[in-house]
Amino acid sequence: MADVDALRDSLREMAQRPHPAISAGDERPFVFVGTGHLAKHLSSCLAKKGLGPAAFCDNSRTLQTTIVDRKPVQSIEEAAHDLGQDADFVVTVYSSGTRYQGLLKQLWDLGVGSVMHYVSFMEQHADACLPFYGHDLPQRIASAPSRAEEAFLMLADELSRKVFLGSVRFRGLGDLAALSDEQCDDQYFPRDVYTTDAQDVFIDCGAYDGDTLRSFMVHRPRSDLRAYFGFEPDSATFSRLEECARSLAIDPERFELFPVATGKENCTLRFNADGTTAASLSATGNCEVGCVSLDETISGYAPTFIKLDIEGAEAETILGAKKLITAHSPIIAACVYHKPHDLWDLPLLIRDLNPSYTFFLRNHGCGGFELVLYAVPKHRLTGAV
Repeated sequence: MADVDALRDSLREMAQRPHPAISAGDERPFVFVGTGHLAKHLSSCLAKKGLGPAAFCDNSRTLQTTIVDRKPVQSIEEAAHDLGQDADFVVTVYSSGTRYQGLLKQLWDLGVGSVMHYVSFMEQHADACLPFYGHDLPQRIASAPSRAEEAFLMLADELSRKVFLGSVRFRGLGDLAALSDEQCDDQYFPRDVYTTDAQDVFIDCGAYDGDTLRSFMVHRPRSDLRAYFGFEPDSATFSRLEECARSLAIDPERFELFPVATGKENCTLRFNADGTTAASLSATGNCEVGCVSLDETISGYAPTFIKLDIEGAEAETILGAKKLITAHSPIIAACVYHKPHDLWDLPLLIRDLNPSYTFFLRNHGCGGFELVLYAVPKHRLTGAV
């Protein structure tokens, strides 16, 4: 059972954990096992301090024909043969505990002497690599234990508390075993958390290419959608969102799409537009985008559902929807894996705006990703409590 004492013990362990920083000149060569977004991101971060992997390797035969950072991608067998005794092999894969154990066994069977998970590696190179999504130095994550405990005690069911505790241990201690391999289906629409409600007014922040809109139409009768408001600032992705809305043959009077970001107030911000799910607001972004508050943009409707998957801008958007949340108590489905403290900062923020909510956590992905907080008004609760 996930109880508050286990959370306190974990936070205390994190606060007391020695920092394993590596002194300049003491770095061992390292190899990245996996060549996706994470490996490329870490390689880019480390390049700023003059470091880089000795090799990239992957099990995918297709990826073994590619080049990453001017290095040909090797098979794991080749990299183990060449560097297995001389380098640290860093698993740079967003993986479940089961998949990581499989990679670990493969590397050990090939005679690799040193294997580590990317969380431990980032902690060694915190000056260049952290914070990253929900990860940070354990001492920084554990810096507000009372807030973490307060949010933990607000959760409505045992599954939510188990997911919360596992997420804390993974983010701050790299404890992959604490993450449940069990993933809940129906992201944003879990049947055990809230009831369906005819004539939903759905606000979709981070609408991407219409993936959540399509999912809504799969899970609910078409008549259940009274109005849809989609916000997507990436111009390349926004065009796909428009096409999605047209392809679903939704009455044009029932939806409105906005090529802007959402936040606390109306303004213009820098944005890193890359046409992927990782596109986000950034001070060093490659373009400017408009940003709007929901309170100033949504009028004439009482929203019943707000989804927030906006790469770390969730808190600002909640503040910009204060009037809507206070007046109408919509269900809020907010991703809490983009920033280390969102796991407790977001439920506490929503509670402070409107104390009528009941809170749930559900895991919809692996490796700590797709973790969603559900704030549910009492009239939409199922029998989950």
